[in-house]
Amino acid sequence: MPNKEKALLHILRHLNGKCVEEVADHILALFNEPQRWKPAEQQEVYKVSDCGEIRAATFRHGEPHSEALWAFGNCFKSMKDAARARDAIEHLLINFHTQQVKLLHQSAPSPIETHTL
Repeated sequence: MPNKEKALLHILRHLNGKCVEEVADHILALFNEPQRWKPAEQQEVYKVSDCGEIRAATFRHGEPHSEALWAFGNCFKSMKDAARARDAIEHLLINFHTQQVKLLHQSAPSPIETHTL
């Protein structure tokens, strides 16, 4: 068995009440994945609102809204990072809607097909 597999089995066998985040951090480190940043308690963070505004928020560990923002990836260290994410989201949504319109036009019947004599 390769070393990574042995180490993973060791981590999984020794969970003993460790929190999921700690276990995930050990597994990510095992596979040389960079650890994902998580704000400190009461740290000011930035998020992208549903209409694209950048808003400041205070992160609170264990608070459902803060944890949901972080889990979804809408929790940024700086306003600049949040603005970059907003620009990427806007680009993605515009492309999505452009593709939807193209699909609708492709599947719509032509005027000749709908005209009956």
